[in-house]
Amino acid sequence: MACRDPARGEAARAVLLAEVPGADLHVLRCDLAELASVRSFAAEVSTRFPGVRALVHNAGVYPSERTLSADGFELMLAVGFLGPFLLTHLLRPALIAAAPARVVQLAGIYHRRGSIDLTDLQWQRRPWDRAAANNQVQLARVIFMVELARRLGDLGVTANAVHPGAVLTEALDKAPWYLRLLAHTLARPGFVRPDRGAAPVVRLASAPDLANVTGCFFDRLVPTPHIPAARDSELAAQLWAQAEQLVGIAG
Repeated sequence: MACRDPARGEAARAVLLAEVPGADLHVLRCDLAELASVRSFAAEVSTRFPGVRALVHNAGVYPSERTLSADGFELMLAVGFLGPFLLTHLLRPALIAAAPARVVQLAGIYHRRGSIDLTDLQWQRRPWDRAAANNQVQLARVIFMVELARRLGDLGVTANAVHPGAVLTEALDKAPWYLRLLAHTLARPGFVRPDRGAAPVVRLASAPDLANVTGCFFDRLVPTPHIPAARDSELAAQLWAQAEQLVGIAG
């Protein structure tokens, strides 16, 4: 269990152990907003465990203003894309060693409205736009999975993106008041409990019939055609190269 807050992670672990007493659960700190934390987590996983059969990226933030990570990156980009990118790179040997293995990236349906500005990924020159920044990150996540699937396809590792639906999680507590109000009133029928929201993620990470499915986007449980930008191999290569440069890894 990769957790930004170990205390909350241990609390979740206790709940799970109460439901499944025989579960073998470990809580390790991993803050995707800190590259040093990502590197430390990956090193500990590689040392303590023989391989990684499934890697699920589900972290995200939605700040109300342009905010920087500890490494000086725009926070949405850091948590939603750069951190997972580095973590996947560092755990690549463990994934290949455990193959068949899977990488699952949560990504919102609003990636369809997104665009990638390779000249200003971090909104240093453009006026800050919260929704547009989020849409860019969601699209980057989908492009990442498509390109990862292409690069690891012959090594027994699949990669897919999934929109789990609108889920009632604690993330809503930090959303604007009008979104919180909407989620608990008019839009409430469209939201699902966390266990239902987790279902498509768990299915992608473990279902035998999806063992060879890769490079896809799932809207909940349904595979959905990619938008053109997600299939743009030149854009993917440029985004990949820029991500490598930002997180400090060799191509």
